[in-house]
Amino acid sequence: MTAKDAIPRPQLIKSAEISLQVKSIEESTKAVTEIVKQQQGGILELHDFRSGESGIAQSVSFKLRIPQERLDIVIDALSQLGIVKGRSLKAEDVSNQLVDLQARLKNLRQTETQLQEILKQTGSVADVLKVTQELSRVRESIEQIDAHLTNLKNQVAYSTVQVSLSAAIASIPPQSDLGTQLQNTWNSATHSLTVMSVGLLKLLIWLLVYCPYWLVPLAIFLFLRRRRRQLAQVQKQVQKQV
Repeated sequence: MTAKDAIPRPQLIKSAEISLQVKSIEESTKAVTEIVKQQQGGILELHDFRSGESGIAQSVSFKLRIPQERLDIVIDALSQLGIVKGRSLKAEDVSNQLVDLQARLKNLRQTETQLQEILKQTGSVADVLKVTQELSRVRESIEQIDAHLTNLKNQVAYSTVQVSLSAAIASIPPQSDLGTQLQNTWNSATHSLTVMSVGLLKLLIWLLVYCPYWLVPLAIFLFLRRRRRQLAQVQKQVQKQV
């Protein structure tokens, strides 16, 4: 079979997922990082999930970017880190898309060359504007297709691997000593006092801001009360004179 008759290699976009139960999240996280580094890959995402009280990592998830020719090596190395709870591999053949995009790109570049030649020969302003607009549209299409083509080639060259690590046994947080517990209680109490003081200060500010709305009714009430007392005293004096 000659090189001309050779069957072209399928252009595949591969993605994999693997879920592992490990003894130590911290050590396994370091191991994953080292595997990625050795295989010339990269970490795209890392999510560290910790328990609320202990602050100890209970699970970690990675999104890795691995050269496709090293994908199997990476999956095998990851499988050695713990007990495999699940594993999957997906592949999408984009050979036809690549061929189609390359053909369209070739035709558009030929059209661009032809329009450039026409532009050199065109004399009238109207024709120049028309050819210029068409040339601009063709160049925009070239940029879009070229970007799409580059993106597909990158996806073929590099595979993505989603890795999930979970702790085999939940870590039990150590009990704090008496001094630490007392210190924590003191900190909580002082924090609560500070929050209450700030709250009372805010309430006082609100009362001061809205004082015109409650001072006026209070002043009217005091005035009427004082007026009643004066009238009562006048009535008593009248009754004594009679």
